[in-house]
Amino acid sequence: MNCRKTNIASLLQGSKHFVVPCYQRPYSWTQEQCRILFDDLLRLSKSRQQDPKATHFLGSLVLQEHKVKQCLVIDGQQRLITTYLLYLALAHAKQEKVSRKLPFTLLDEDHLTLEQLYEEPTQASSDSLLTQNYHFFCEQLKQVTELAPIEQAIPCLELVAIKLEAGDDPQLIFESLNAKGLTLSIWDKIRNFALLDVPLELAALYYRRYWGAIENLVPSAQRQEFIYYYLEVKRGQESNEPELYYDFKLWFQTTNWTKQALLQDLLLYAELFVAVERCELKRPSANARTAEQAEIEHRLKCLQMTRFREWMPFVLSCLQRYRVGQLPAKQLLHCLQLTETFIFRRWLRLASRKSLETFFVSLFKTAAQQGGKLDETVGKLMADPTAGLATDEQVRSSFETMSFNYSNVRQVAMRNFVLARLEEGAAQSQGADPVPLIDLMWSDPNRFSCEHIMPQKLSPAWRKDLGAGADKIHALWVHRIANLTLTSHNVEYGNKSFKDKCRTTEHGLAQSSLFLNRAIARYQHWSENELTKRTKELTALALKLWPLPNASK
Repeated sequence: MNCRKTNIASLLQGSKHFVVPCYQRPYSWTQEQCRILFDDLLRLSKSRQQDPKATHFLGSLVLQEHKVKQCLVIDGQQRLITTYLLYLALAHAKQEKVSRKLPFTLLDEDHLTLEQLYEEPTQASSDSLLTQNYHFFCEQLKQVTELAPIEQAIPCLELVAIKLEAGDDPQLIFESLNAKGLTLSIWDKIRNFALLDVPLELAALYYRRYWGAIENLVPSAQRQEFIYYYLEVKRGQESNEPELYYDFKLWFQTTNWTKQALLQDLLLYAELFVAVERCELKRPSANARTAEQAEIEHRLKCLQMTRFREWMPFVLSCLQRYRVGQLPAKQLLHCLQLTETFIFRRWLRLASRKSLETFFVSLFKTAAQQGGKLDETVGKLMADPTAGLATDEQVRSSFETMSFNYSNVRQVAMRNFVLARLEEGAAQSQGADPVPLIDLMWSDPNRFSCEHIMPQKLSPAWRKDLGAGADKIHALWVHRIANLTLTSHNVEYGNKSFKDKCRTTEHGLAQSSLFLNRAIARYQHWSENELTKRTKELTALALKLWPLPNASK
């Protein structure tokens, strides 16, 4: 590669046209980086009053010749474009035009916005970082008494321009550079890796057809998580976030895939990931949702509501096989039900998230290698004592003695999910039409909350009802599952008496749409006898809903 010192003015006012290729991230500098640049420029302008030869080093710029008088910007686009915004703001402050129009070709919306800022800034999108940073510079320049020293200092912003030559690996150079600016995310690095060594025209096609589609599907806040689980699916081993990008590269080198094959596969799994996140399977039309798909989506909602995520690589693998017709819907549903059972029974044993991830990350691969029907093989693996599921006796013991009093968001969500599933199971066991509680709580997580039937703080009325052993009974039972239920009227119930909660208060338990609440209201009192009876009822429901996998099948 050829390295030379240059300055920002020479680049922006020269004859070269700079193309930001599609594998680069969009313009992403914020006001924080712009403030640093402007403060550096102010210091430089003051320094030049004492030393006219003073300069300021901006960093490096990596370029690759593309066509005559045209260069690809491999690294440094943020500094280059931001300085051009400063030029625009300065020219407009002086009511002049920048001498050279747009020495760049940027990505999609960024290019349109920059053109608007050049021609008519009031027309530029206010949502764009380019527009916001342009206006930031305009405001800063208004506070400067003399613009000439600023204008004279800009050409003294120096860079090292690195021009790549034949044989240079732009990806390695790109990764090794460490200059001012925003740290590249894992998502940025993987996009660059997937597209950087592809011919520019083909890279643009791949970007539109694959990468752009992936970015439209996966929200920015979930992109790193998607890559994390994608890599677990592909490698069959746990991912390590700090090393995720390098693990991704090493894995790809073992595949013998083309970059197009990689992008196609990423898009496929992005669709599956989003289907799991939204609990909505892809279908040809709005009216094509079958009862089978509805049941699969319900099972996905159940898993999502547990707030556990460790099952994701296993479920993605199952859905991929289902999608290509290699896993019948009945087996898929059984796999999802087994997954829910595993989460529930391990949760009762206070399993760590790490141990759950260790189990699920290799579950599909192990089951597929053993052959047979996938769901039956998965059931056998889960039934193995080393899997650590709570036995039926341990479920009974947990329901009899365990405190379900939580402040942790994930634990609260799991407890409320268990209560919701118990409600659905109770209604179905009695042949009643269940309230679609999981669907309701999925669409509105705050609609139902956990109600302590015997309140957390005893009122005089409750003390009287419980009798001489009130404090002891309260201490033992208040946070056990028998004393808990779901309601959308928690505030209204407060610490009212049992009679008031059931029958006197408006929206009392007796008028509830929930089967289990109406069952509670049939009792005349709420004492240890009723709590013990309800414990046995809920335990029986739990064992039916989440049966221990059968190792003999």
